[in-house]
Amino acid sequence: MVIYANEQDKFEISDKMTQQIEECVNKALEVHCIAEETEISVLFTDNSGIKEINSEMRNIDKETDVLSFP
Repeated sequence: MVIYANEQDKFEISDKMTQQIEECVNKALEVHCIAEETEISVLFTDNSGIKEINSEMRNIDKETDVLSFP
């Protein structure tokens, strides 16, 4: 299951975009032989949002493109 959260307003999160993300997630799970029920969360945020998360979680006070956590 893919759960989405949108904290930005720069672009619309379309159904086509979420469908493509789910296809990528499903393929990655398949390639890595993860058959159990899995939950993936995707957060769309802006630069200040990602900077805040990066600072809180990694003690790095700057923007980044992607953060991932187990």
